[in-house]
Amino acid sequence: MLYAYHDMMRRAAMPWVQALDAGRSALDHGPHTLPPLRLTAAWIGLWTDAVRHHGKPPFGLAETREEVVLERPFVTLRRFVRRSTGTANGTILLVAPMSGNHATLLRDTVDALIDHHDVVITDWRCASEVPLAEGTFGLDDFVLELERAARHIAATDGRPHVVAVCQPGVAALAATARLCAADDAARPRSLTLIGSPVDTSRNPMLPNRVAEQRPLSWFRRTLVSRVPRGRPGAGRTVYPGFLQHQAFLWMKPFYHVDKHCDHLRAAFAGDEETMRAHDDFYAEFRSVADLPGDFYLETIDRIFQRNLLARGELEVAGALVRPDAVRDAPVLVVEGERDDITGPGQTAAALDLLTGLAEADRHHHLQAGVGHYGLFSGSRWRSDVLPRLLAHFEAAATASPTG
Repeated sequence: MLYAYHDMMRRAAMPWVQALDAGRSALDHGPHTLPPLRLTAAWIGLWTDAVRHHGKPPFGLAETREEVVLERPFVTLRRFVRRSTGTANGTILLVAPMSGNHATLLRDTVDALIDHHDVVITDWRCASEVPLAEGTFGLDDFVLELERAARHIAATDGRPHVVAVCQPGVAALAATARLCAADDAARPRSLTLIGSPVDTSRNPMLPNRVAEQRPLSWFRRTLVSRVPRGRPGAGRTVYPGFLQHQAFLWMKPFYHVDKHCDHLRAAFAGDEETMRAHDDFYAEFRSVADLPGDFYLETIDRIFQRNLLARGELEVAGALVRPDAVRDAPVLVVEGERDDITGPGQTAAALDLLTGLAEADRHHHLQAGVGHYGLFSGSRWRSDVLPRLLAHFEAAATASPTG
């Protein structure tokens, strides 16, 4: 009911949005426009952008070839061909989070990595675009999709390097353990977990506390809704993107107020570079996908509330996940000193679970001075974190040159 009401209100507002857009265009003609007119145009832009629907933005990466290598109902595997012409040391399977933002959130991650490796990213579909006939999608399905992706890559490129950013770290570790336990030819050559909630009982942050304070029934009743008629996924239960966006805003309300005030000041001053940076950031920030309801609730229950992987009790497809089965896939965990989403220590907990892996193959990098997003985008990602990943890939490739 909530989703249908929101959809109806947004559609009703569109004629007003279009009229305001026309007014904004008439007012704003660049830095030579009078400052009060630029300021008014910027105000209009903030309001209309808050109301309109924002679809998935393109990756838009220069000087590389982008191609779809596998289409599945809930995910597309998208390959970006490396820019360099030197010897390749394995293809990277980059596991994007299914936690609201589209895979384009990792645009800067991909852009840096393709200078050295081919990258195949999991581009998860907005759940409201997946017909109900395609079935449900839960945490087990996520893990199985990662196994399928690894096999698809291994068939042509050999064992992949798997890199999971944020939320999918548990699923990536589970898939790696399952592939290693089966001695599968597609088992990862290396595994990297970046800011992942492996053990949420360690150094809990606000998202952890929110998940723990309420019963699962509250999340099901309050945050999960059915997709209304008129969309391909009509009838599917989802955690709607518009609710996720509101949650993102309320996590740091004053930060976003300050960003918008800076934008208005830049508009008055005619500072187009600052205005463009603001618009680029919020184009991504406002582009939020609906999550499958089953996957969202199972993630809350099995990862954030019951902490099953850390307790050695996580099962996938009816079989217990055994992290001790990982023996020939070196693991690197990366954490941010100022991460207020996945607190330092939560990702490092993975190393304690990997008892079958030699100590020399278990690595921890704590990046000083960065929060969550700085681990995979921005200047510190490129100058400090990226070289650590590349060295990890190189060492793993040298240890298993035949794949």
